[in-house]
Amino acid sequence: MRRAVRLCGSALLGLLAGAAARAEEWQELSGPGVIVEAAPRYAGFAESLVRSFPARAAEVRAALGAGPPALVKVTVARDAAELSRRLSVPLRPWVAGVALKGKAHVGLNAASLRPPTGLPAAVILRHELSHLVLGERLGPERTIPLWLEEGVCQWVGGSAYLGQRSDLVSRLSFGALIPWGALVRSFPDDAQQAALAYVQSYAFVDYLATARGGRFVLELVDAAACGTPVPRAVFELTGEAQVDLESAWMRYERERERRLLYFLQAVSPLVVGAVLVVLAWRRRARVARFLLERMEEEEAMPAALPPVGCGPVREP
Repeated sequence: MRRAVRLCGSALLGLLAGAAARAEEWQELSGPGVIVEAAPRYAGFAESLVRSFPARAAEVRAALGAGPPALVKVTVARDAAELSRRLSVPLRPWVAGVALKGKAHVGLNAASLRPPTGLPAAVILRHELSHLVLGERLGPERTIPLWLEEGVCQWVGGSAYLGQRSDLVSRLSFGALIPWGALVRSFPDDAQQAALAYVQSYAFVDYLATARGGRFVLELVDAAACGTPVPRAVFELTGEAQVDLESAWMRYERERERRLLYFLQAVSPLVVGAVLVVLAWRRRARVARFLLERMEEEEAMPAALPPVGCGPVREP
């Protein structure tokens, strides 16, 4: 009897485990130019990726002059550890996405995407698709400094991959930027230093695109891919030394931060005024509601009886 109970219990556990495994079996959704694989818990997110992929690919094509491969596979994982297992590549814990060049494969870390926190999925997807495009543009034999590649991909993505651009000014003031030579082949493992590397690369490339145009950025990428050192390529393309461009960039960042501060100072009185108006309106609304309720109570009360009094005394 006990043996039969044990056998039934083992069979039940096996059925439950099998059901759980089937429930977590990854699913694939396909659309124009993309296949998205994800666990069932991310089915809604996967559908939105399929719908929005053509728009993201078109945005990358407009910025870089070429689009991603004809068919891209996108893997959505719960976190960096799961993404690392699915793609069989080592990843740092803070990684939001990864692009496998030559395989037309992109991985997204759902924990790093909004909601509730993190970057929008569109930013990360444009970033990783840009890596694929640059991989095809450069080919397997050519490389460019990592800071330049990451800067270009963030510029196309529209935001820093890690960290905040507002943190850059304090680093500029103390001369605490990372030397470009230290960011040629790899970025730091430490999350804070990696954030500085990403923000620094993004801000500099974004400045170059703002001051010289997006075409200049692509010409710089092509020159670096042909083996020309970046300082020499900058001089050949602009007639200016890279250190002079960096000095202009640092002044630009300080001025940009100053303008933002002035804007916030100018907007602050308006914000305070708007808050006061809202508070005054809410106070008047409370008073009006109180008076209305008081009137409704008075109307609901029964009519008052006439006062009791003595009429004139009649003489008998």
